Amino acid sequence: TTKYIRHFWNSQNSFIREKDLYKVIRKKITTPLEANNFMKDLLKLSEVYSGMVNPAEDNFFDANIQKVLADINILGAKSFYPIILAMVKKGYDFKEIYEVLSCIEVLVVRNFVVSGLVANKYEIEFSKIAFRIYQEDIEDFTEIMSLLRKNIVADNDFLHNFSSFEIKNKP
Repeated sequence: TTKYIRHFWNSQNSFIREKDLYKVIRKKITTPLEANNFMKDLLKLSEVYSGMVNPAEDNFFDANIQKVLADINILGAKSFYPIILAMVKKGYDFKEIYEVLSCIEVLVVRNFVVSGLVANKYEIEFSKIAFRIYQEDIEDFTEIMSLLRKNIVADNDFLHNFSSFEIKNKP
């Protein structure tokens, strides 16, 4: 689907909005070889994407990662997918992916759930991190976590927001 193709694209290229996705792909992929390589990569990472979208039915990730993904999915977060796609593409191991996902879970809870920040800004930030992973411009997973932590709401702000936080039930 378009959502997967966009997350895939944003894991390896500069951030693109859905409305511009196919126009940009058409401009960038111009030869049969490029199209073939694009399709091979798309197919290869589709199992990873499926594991993120449906962690309960996942056969790619281990149980620890499936649990964190299930928790993040409950919170409705999806904008981090390009980071995990880039990490898998570049050969990061499950322990490193688990650590990064745990950091993302903290960010989602503190920033989106408790502090009410809008995910749009972070979608761009996550895409930038994913692109740096893909470009091998990041030393290791600890640098990924450091970049993520820079985006997490500060402790004082979080405590203030948490003190007035109300759980809203979905109808």
